[in-house]
Formats: sequence, structure tokens, C-alpha cells
Amino acid sequence: MTAVGRVTVIGLGPAGADLLPLAAAAAIERLDVRHLRTARHPAADAVGRAVAFDDLYDAATAVSFFEDRADVPELMEAWKEGYRRQRDLPAEDEDELWTFILMRRMTLFAWMGSHSETELARTEGPGYSTGTCELAERYLSQYG
Repeated sequence: MTAVGRVTVIGLGPAGADLLPLAAAAAIERLDVRHLRTARHPAADAVGRAVAFDDLYDAATAVSFFEDRADVPELMEAWKEGYRRQRDLPAEDEDELWTFILMRRMTLFAWMGSHSETELARTEGPGYSTGTCELAERYLSQYG
């Protein structure tokens, strides 16, 4: 039998830990495993012990708008090599790099959809849509 996990997403809001709603603080306290998108969030201290994904998200941001280009895997290998010169990169974090690349791509794709009146969305949207689908299919075939 496969174990079923549970993910709880808690929005920290735009301010510091002192303005975090009591219900959010109580929900955080009940969690055994905690992850933060960024440790730089003003309320990050309220989460306590947590794994932050700042560096993986920043790496994904570095290839924003061209994540589907053929040379991106090579660029990410170079990023990992350079990163390891400065810090440890655990295998479980390395395994999530493409998750963050796809997440960032889909975030930008969603922004284009909600801002269809912008020049960026009008000019890049159709090709970006196709590229996003292809990137997601490759991701799912490899990791899904």
C-alpha cells in the first residue's frame, strides 16, 4: 500500500511574524515538516525550523522565459557545479531543481493569462503556452 501524504499551505501574508494571524501560527505549530519558499520573508521566523528553497527558486528564476531551450540542462549542470563550490547541495534538493524550474515557468504563464492585455502576454503568450506544455510533458515523463 502506498502512503498518502498531506500538504498544508499556509500563507504568511505580506508582513512580519507579529502580524501573522493566530490561526496561521497555530497551523504552523502542528506541522512536523516545514518548508519555506523563501527564508527572506518578513514572517519567516514564525515558521521556526524549516527548509527554505531560496537558492533553488533563484536558480529557476535565472532561466525564466527560456526554460524550454535545449541548453538549459547544461546551464543547470554548470549552476550545480558552481553552487557546490560554495555550499553543500543535498541530493534531495538537487532532485527538485526541475520542479522549481517548472513551477516558475507555470507562475509566469499564469501571470500572462491574467495580464493578457500586456504587450508581453500578447507577443510571447502563444509560444510561451506551447513551450510550457512541452516542458511540463518532459517533466512528467521524467519525474511523474
